[in-house]
Amino acid sequence: MQTRTAASARSGFEFFRITSLLTTLAMALVFGLAAGCGLAFLLWDLL
Repeated sequence: MQTRTAASARSGFEFFRITSLLTTLAMALVFGLAAGCGLAFLLWDLL
């Protein structure tokens, strides 16, 4: 019983870590796209 609880806790921690990693990647991707669009718009406005 104790080992099953530890295993489930470990899998839950792994799931949380993977989810947080994916969330961080998604946020970085969205932020990069927004920054790229803003830069392109500024350059296009200057030209």
